[in-house]
Amino acid sequence: MDRNQKKKTILEFLNYMDTKGVHLCEVDKFSKNMSIWEKDKPQDSHRTLINVNIKLERLNKADWDTEIDKHLR
Repeated sequence: MDRNQKKKTILEFLNYMDTKGVHLCEVDKFSKNMSIWEKDKPQDSHRTLINVNIKLERLNKADWDTEIDKHLR
């Protein structure tokens, strides 16, 4: 499958998902280093602070080509 065929397939899939109300989003400023748990199994007496900082941006159809090209590099 060449690059153009892959791009066409991805665009068809995104158009199909758009009809189902599912949209392509870019996740920005998310750090995997932000740990939810200090330990895998914290003790019951310990308090837990969950600090989640995520920015979601719904991409419009004009952005699709750019993002697909980045992915296919």
